[in-house]
Amino acid sequence: MKEYTPLISLWAQTIILLVYLIQRYRRPKFIRDLPGPRGYPLIGNYIDFPKSHPWLKFKEWGDTYGPIYQLKVFGVTYVIINDAETAEELLSERGFRYSGRSNFEMITMMTGGMDLAITAIKAKPCNGICHQTDRRPSNDYWRRGRKFAASVLGSNMVPKWDPVQAREATRMVVDMVCDPTRYQFWLERASTCASVRLTFGKNLPGAEEAEYHTQRITERMHEIERIAENPPSFARFWSEKDDHYNLEWREAAYVIATLHGGGSGTTLSTMQSYCLAMCHFPEWQKRLHDEIEQVVGSERAPNLDDIGNLPIVRAVSKELLRWRPVVPIGIPHRVAFDDEYEGYRIPAGALVVANQWGIHREKQLYPDGDEFDPERWLDMWYSSTYEHPTAKYPTIRRFSAFGIGRRICPGYDVAERALFIQIASLEWACRIKKKKTVNGEEIALPLYEYSSGVTSQPLNFQFDVEPYEARRVEVLKNAWEEAIDL
Repeated sequence: MKEYTPLISLWAQTIILLVYLIQRYRRPKFIRDLPGPRGYPLIGNYIDFPKSHPWLKFKEWGDTYGPIYQLKVFGVTYVIINDAETAEELLSERGFRYSGRSNFEMITMMTGGMDLAITAIKAKPCNGICHQTDRRPSNDYWRRGRKFAASVLGSNMVPKWDPVQAREATRMVVDMVCDPTRYQFWLERASTCASVRLTFGKNLPGAEEAEYHTQRITERMHEIERIAENPPSFARFWSEKDDHYNLEWREAAYVIATLHGGGSGTTLSTMQSYCLAMCHFPEWQKRLHDEIEQVVGSERAPNLDDIGNLPIVRAVSKELLRWRPVVPIGIPHRVAFDDEYEGYRIPAGALVVANQWGIHREKQLYPDGDEFDPERWLDMWYSSTYEHPTAKYPTIRRFSAFGIGRRICPGYDVAERALFIQIASLEWACRIKKKKTVNGEEIALPLYEYSSGVTSQPLNFQFDVEPYEARRVEVLKNAWEEAIDL
């Protein structure tokens, strides 16, 4: 047997060489791999891959290698996009090739293939346990779930949820005035309570119980069928029209839970960035207050009927989402089929990352992109972003901060109104400012000290909340008491 070893080795090497040559020469000569940082054999760019705040490094590499480049980590190709035009071309216009998602195998097994109904690649459930993955860009369950989400989150339905948004914004402001040191909790509670109320029709009875009840409601999904008698909610909407959407109760439960899970994150993170921005840019806080005073006055608090008359509030909301995106690198898209873009090869199975941090700092679209400047949405000098400030603009509807292409988050209308009423209510009642030492000196705050993860938000910082008038806080307290049984 030993005498055959060299011959076998020679045959093996010959076969490997032939396979390599066939793959190389079958590819058209004009198609080449995307540029990117040089990697190492087998591990690729693993050593260079950023372990924290990857969006910053992705933007830096984009400045070197161009708006689209690739990384390879243990054989997996990552395609990084840092400009809006490329992202729109691939993820929207060629969406059928780029609408897949990475699989979360453990979650898929636990949920029988119904994990992340709105954003994930679905798996085929087999007797409640997933054994086989469906890697098509979309499937029937995803389409039915998406149809339901579009119905409850569409622009014609959104005004029905306004009383809930206003209720939680009112309570948030009152509590922020009473104890600004717990701002993270007040903002989180406002977002969570509004989300639970919208999705399940249930109010959370106490501030200290918010986390407990959120977990209980999420765990006991099978109770969704009992919610039909509750006030308007996503669950009630499904129970009244379940035949139209063809979703079984278990499927509907996971879709609605996904809406609940994603419903609070954008508002929570953005409102924390708002508080930080107002500490650093008091001139914009003054412009906000002046606009609200002119339109709303001092006798009543803002409401969602004012949204068309307060373009500065809307511009600040949109600029916050651009300046400090909640999901800085977005959710990766998986390529379903081999593709070619401007002479570059994009292989099937690659993960495409639309780096929101880089896209929102594209020089041609956003001059001085690192600066917080809501004026870019209001002043016609900014030709790439300006829209006439009517009741329609500025708007965050379909803004790239919510994703690009077929997988865009469908909740932008709800998010827009939630941000509007929270910012407008807070600014109508009180001023946010930096804390001072006993000597009267302002305590410095970092401009960018954010968490690193799928979502990103400011690390804990302290500030003061000063009511413009005590009477305004009383107006909000009375409004909260009137709405407490909503």
